[in-house]
Amino acid sequence: MENTRFTTNLDDLLENPQMLGYATPDEWYDYLKQNGFNPISLSRSSLEKSFEDGGGFKVIWGGDRILQYHPAENSRHGGAYWKLFSGQTGIVWYNLNGIETYSRKRKKGGNG
Repeated sequence: MENTRFTTNLDDLLENPQMLGYATPDEWYDYLKQNGFNPISLSRSSLEKSFEDGGGFKVIWGGDRILQYHPAENSRHGGAYWKLFSGQTGIVWYNLNGIETYSRKRKKGGNG
């Protein structure tokens, strides 16, 4: 796989979430794992199984930033999806192509 499909700075995903669509969740997981981002299992009890066993994963970086992949199984959003969070942007959900489907964005100058 070409590394040009990925970013070495996950903050780039906040600015250009369409990058999520450049690769499959399997490819992102492998890339993140191989490059020291330490993807871990999701923490809701119904989703705690490992990615290798069909669960989702999350990566936490920069103090308040989270990238999550949720598989279609047990999804509350109509299928598999990505979710990005930062204190500045709030929570934004994306389909597997990196297209925004829903958000709870931060209000500028406010607490949420």
